[in-house]
Amino acid sequence: MALPETFSAIIKQITNIKLAVVILSIYDGQYQALIEDQITGQAFPIRISEGVLLCYADQSIPLFIEESLWLRQSVPYMGDQAQGVAMPLNTLNVEMLKQALQKSIDEEKYELAKLLKEEIDRRQK
Repeated sequence: MALPETFSAIIKQITNIKLAVVILSIYDGQYQALIEDQITGQAFPIRISEGVLLCYADQSIPLFIEESLWLRQSVPYMGDQAQGVAMPLNTLNVEMLKQALQKSIDEEKYELAKLLKEEIDRRQK
């Protein structure tokens, strides 16, 4: 068994804890998450990658996302008209935003450049 599976099995054997992973927000392009005991409400920060891995390894551990974050992060489905992968700006770190800004200027996509510049300025304040 992998570490997350082993960890989950040990916890279930020695406690009556009921775990869930909760994605709360985004800060500087990184999701902020907690692992929470749903019985006591006790929660501890966890890297989202490890939280998702734990939920995958033990499918009895649910993965939740705050509704307001879900609505803010969702992007419209474009079907056959999609020209790439839609990604919310706040999931990109500042360096990635700067690279995307330069590319949008080079390609003369000025509306996108404006949005990227506004996001960079908002984070630097």
